[in-house]
Amino acid sequence: MRDVFVWLEQSALGEFMRTSSLWTYPIVNLLHVFGIAALFGASVILDLRLLGVWRAIPLRAITGTAVPIAVAGLFLAITTGVGLLATQATEYLDNPFLLIKFAAIAVGLANAAAVRASPAWQAHGRRDLSDTEHRRLAVVVGGAHDAREVAARPVRGGGQALERVDAKQLAGVYLRFYPLFQKAYEELGYPKAYFNDRLVASIDHLLAAPEPSAPPRLVQPKVLYEFEDPRLEALSAGQKAMLRLGPDNAQRVKAQLRALRAEITASAPKP
Repeated sequence: MRDVFVWLEQSALGEFMRTSSLWTYPIVNLLHVFGIAALFGASVILDLRLLGVWRAIPLRAITGTAVPIAVAGLFLAITTGVGLLATQATEYLDNPFLLIKFAAIAVGLANAAAVRASPAWQAHGRRDLSDTEHRRLAVVVGGAHDAREVAARPVRGGGQALERVDAKQLAGVYLRFYPLFQKAYEELGYPKAYFNDRLVASIDHLLAAPEPSAPPRLVQPKVLYEFEDPRLEALSAGQKAMLRLGPDNAQRVKAQLRALRAEITASAPKP
């Protein structure tokens, strides 16, 4: 990968991005953000429809608009992303988040391919789909039969995947990049505070999330689902996410958070 990144940075595209104009990089970056927004905005609308939201609207009426926008957004995001990467490609070699971004893109493309390959998708442009075909599309997208199930079911597999992460190695990566985190934190308006203290406080907040003995009930007062219990609805977004995991996964996540907390507090990085 190093050779590819070096070649990309030294290419004509990389040279153009660095030397053509002071406005080149900002404009390309703006187009990149616009492409991502178009891609994910259209994808969210389409995925929600596939999961059972807005059932009164024919699927082909949404796909006729959302799919071209998503494809155009993907093309714009990829082309501008290559240009942005070419500007200083070698500086991203040791950045683990770049690999995570590439993996997320690959997973998204694989999911889109699976949806388009399904018989129900291929038939939706010719006729209205049956309830069974709608359920099959929902299973491909998210494994649920309707929006209520999507909102209520616990996330599967997240805790098991997190258990495979070595807390010591994760803490090592965090400590390696800590000066960057601290600098960014100071630039946000906290010049006399430590980012590590804020991270520990955030972990403690997640560890304090309640653990109901039964799955929380949901209500739908308007468009979005809410917890029926006002005490749960008043929780922070992070603690609500812990509830959404389900009791088994939440226990696994909390165990990993405790292990990570122990590692980073033992090292106690400072700027």
